[in-house]
Parts: sequence; C-alpha cells; structure tokens
Amino acid sequence: MSDLKAAIVELRQAGTSGRVYFYAPAERGGPLRHGHVRVQEGRHCLIEYAHKGNDEAIAEIAGMTFLKIVFMPVDDGAAFTASNPALPIDVLIERLSPPPEPASDPRPEAAGEVIRDMPGAMPPMQADAPPGNVLSDSQWQALRRDAVGILGQFYGSAAEKKVMEAAARYSPHEDPILFLDACRQQLAMMIGAHKADALLAPLYDRITQ
Repeated sequence: MSDLKAAIVELRQAGTSGRVYFYAPAERGGPLRHGHVRVQEGRHCLIEYAHKGNDEAIAEIAGMTFLKIVFMPVDDGAAFTASNPALPIDVLIERLSPPPEPASDPRPEAAGEVIRDMPGAMPPMQADAPPGNVLSDSQWQALRRDAVGILGQFYGSAAEKKVMEAAARYSPHEDPILFLDACRQQLAMMIGAHKADALLAPLYDRITQ
C-alpha cells in the first residue's frame, strides 16, 4: 500500500496533477484488477475503480497487494466527468494509511514499484510483468487489430496512427497492459472513462487470463 500512498503524497506536496494507475492480482480466478486515482492540483482526488463508489473502492484498494503502480503526469480535468465526487487528498491519504499494528505481530508492507513517465526524464524502469502478459507476434497483431477496430469507431482512419503511437510508447509484446492504458486514454477523451473501460475490457481480459 505504501507506494500508492507515497505517489499521492508526492503529488500533494508538489501541488501538481496526474494519474496514479494501479494493478493488482485477480480474485478467485477473475480478471486482473486495475484502476486509477486522478489527482487535481495536489488538492483533490477522483477515484476510478470497477464502477464502485468512493467508500467501496477505497476499502478494496486498501487491501490490495499491487503488481504494478504507474504514474502519468496527465492534466485532463476537462476531458470527461468522473463517476464519483472528488475527495480532499488528505482524506484519501488518511484512509489509505494502515491502522497501527501490535509490535509483536509486524506485517510486511505490500510492495510495488512506482514507475514515472515524466517529460524529459530517463526512460521509466519497468516492473516485472505478471506471468502470461508477454505477447507473441500473432497475439500482438490480433490485439492491434482489435484496438484499431475499437478506436476506429470514434477516430476513423486516424485510429491506426493512435494505436501505433501507443505501441511506440509501450511495447505491446512486453507491457500490453500499459499499451492498452495508452489506447484507453485516447478513447476516454472521446467517450468518457466508463465507456472506454467497457469497450476495452475484453482486450484487458484476454491478456491477463
């Protein structure tokens, strides 16, 4: 939990905007769990996770052991309307803090790696991909065709370029989740986060099964 909280604390201290994406193992054979916390000017947070309300989302996020945490410096306050009301950032940080534990029963903190994609910075260090997330050439080509087909509904002939730009940024062979996240960001700007999630959910499920 510490790395997700640390990323949000850092945004608060800097007074900047951005998104902190998180990925956690599936529960009982389900799909990979993922979502993001959007921070606005280091003061407020918007939570997008599985179409859940703030209380339910925070309760589940607080119990996750993360596979990967990714920070993207995105300032998209006007891009689409969030499904949940904004929370003061201090409230979210407090609710993500684990309760004090007895000294006789220490527990290791959940581990994850915060990956930064800051303009002008060195290329981000990639955390190890979850097992089964490395795609073959044929799997990548199928994923690319499907992504182009979905984005093509809204971007038309420009969809191919959008998808290949995402592929140039994140290797679909080694990091298909981040590749799909980049496609999702483009789609969300056109139709909103919930609709983008619904359209791309089958592709996320395919690469995480």
